Amino acid sequence: MLNEMVRRGRYKILLYFEIFTVAFLMGCGYALVGTGKSLPTSIKTVAVPVFQNYTQRIEIEKIVTSAITQELIRRGVKVVEREESADAILKGEISSFNTYPTTVSSDSRATKYGMTVVVRAQLLSSKGEEIYPKSELRFTDEYDLREGTDFFSVETERLRKLSEQIAKSIVSLILEGF
Repeated sequence: MLNEMVRRGRYKILLYFEIFTVAFLMGCGYALVGTGKSLPTSIKTVAVPVFQNYTQRIEIEKIVTSAITQELIRRGVKVVEREESADAILKGEISSFNTYPTTVSSDSRATKYGMTVVVRAQLLSSKGEEIYPKSELRFTDEYDLREGTDFFSVETERLRKLSEQIAKSIVSLILEGF
């Protein structure tokens, strides 16, 4: 009987602790990263026109725009194709793209490359009002180029990976207000 009372007492203490913890976390404004949404309640749909490409790299605008669209959808934002039917429009541009050797072998062959992409993005309401100000973001990556591999294919694959980081950063800035 005494053991039963002690066990029930422990469960009550644990239950009170859990209730206190939940109440505390709710009260302090705590939220998990990736779950926040700070878009105005009037914004139900977002259009993402293809970003402008001011670089020499072909298809970079398609790769980046696709990654951002997919991240918005993954985060629960309804993305529409036509700007006219959207509550907000995410406009952007790729202003810079560079690749450069970072490691050179003894026979003067580049074996590792760096990649830098500069993106500007801005979220506007359908009326043209600024919801999220135009921001310039710089992203870098580094990758190996093994002998016998096609430079352009390897570069494109790394660009796709970097575009996922670009998308996560831009969508987090918009939705979470960081």
